[in-house]
Amino acid sequence: MKFNFVHYYNVDLNTLEKLMEEKEFQSYLKKLPDVSDMETLEVIDDKDFCTKKTKCTGNKGLAKKLSKFIKDKDYFTWIEESTFDKQKHTYTFKIVAP
Repeated sequence: MKFNFVHYYNVDLNTLEKLMEEKEFQSYLKKLPDVSDMETLEVIDDKDFCTKKTKCTGNKGLAKKLSKFIKDKDYFTWIEESTFDKQKHTYTFKIVAP
């Protein structure tokens, strides 16, 4: 499955890109409604790209919503593999099993 998310922010692009790397922003992401924890496993940052692997754990609310479809509790943990293209200003990611 392939799809696009488009987000609009009331801030210039350079400021937004810098903010996305701040620890405070990463802490904010941990407050998402269905996420109980996020742990950065790997970061590779070079001139053109920044790639990350982040382990995410869903909370009890997510487990309750999906429990009739998914019985394996380990499924509520996933790895997000993301790449930020610094030249194109795009962020792509995929979700993989832990």
